[in-house]
Order: sequence, then structure tokens, then C-alpha cells
Amino acid sequence: MVARKVSRQASKGKGQTHESGQGAACAGAFSSLRYRKTRDRVIELLLLACGLVAVFTTLAIVFILFYESSFFFETVSIKDFLTDTMWTPLFADARYGIAPLVAGTLTVTGVALFVAIPLGTIIASTCPNSRPTACARPSSRSSSCSAPCRPSSMDTSRSSWSRHCCRS
Repeated sequence: MVARKVSRQASKGKGQTHESGQGAACAGAFSSLRYRKTRDRVIELLLLACGLVAVFTTLAIVFILFYESSFFFETVSIKDFLTDTMWTPLFADARYGIAPLVAGTLTVTGVALFVAIPLGTIIASTCPNSRPTACARPSSRSSSCSAPCRPSSMDTSRSSWSRHCCRS
């Protein structure tokens, strides 16, 4: 009866133990739990600080961009900036039309998409066929096949490759 009472008190974290040492294990578990909670809180605060640094950096960049561009737009009208077709900032008669830069950016983007979309589609449609599904799935039996699941340069037919790699 007395051992049960002492054991219950030890499991409640009172620090009293009986001969088996259960209280010491409980005290260790509580200190481990306290350590984990402290560590988790420190990590949370570190991640919060990193997030706040990123947000404040972004806000600072936007502020500086608007602040510095306000001086530029005192000498150049927004209408000329958006609609002028010449970008010659170093000439005697400086002109700051953004249209050629936007047109160049859109042209490069269009050419990249024209190449990347068909090429990516072709590669994506042929990739799943490069390895048989029987080899892609883990087998239920232990793997006794020591050969790698890759076709040789001479034998690329799916059926013989599948027979070689995935014998059942």
C-alpha cells in the first residue's frame, strides 16, 4: 500500500521514489519535456526573426525604389516614360522610353516558351516509358536480381528488359 502511494506521487512529479527508481525516470522525462519546449520556443523565435527580417528588407527595397524614382519622375513625365520608343539616357537629348525594354523582355520570354513548352512536353511524355512499371514498383519478394534496372545500349526493348530486371 505504501509503495503504491509513493509510486503515484513519483509519477505525479513529486520527486519521491521507491526502490525501483521510477521517480528518477519521471523527473528525467519532465526535464526532457522542458528542454524540448524551450528548444521549440527558441526555434519559433528564430524563424519569426528570419521572417521579419525578410519582410522588413522587402519593405525597405520598395520604399527606396519609390523614394529614388520620385526624383527621376520630377524630370521625366510618366507618360513619356511609358510611351516613348527610345531609350537613350547617355545622349545629349536624353530619352527614357521603357517600351523597347518591355518589348525585348516579352520577345525573349516568348522565344523561351516557344522552345521550352514543346521540348518539356516531349521529354515528359517519353520519361515514364523509359522504365517498365514492374521495375518501378517495389516487388513483394526480396530482390534477388543483382543487375541494375537499366537497359543496355544493345537491348532497349521493353519486354526483354522487363524479363531481365524483374524476374518473378
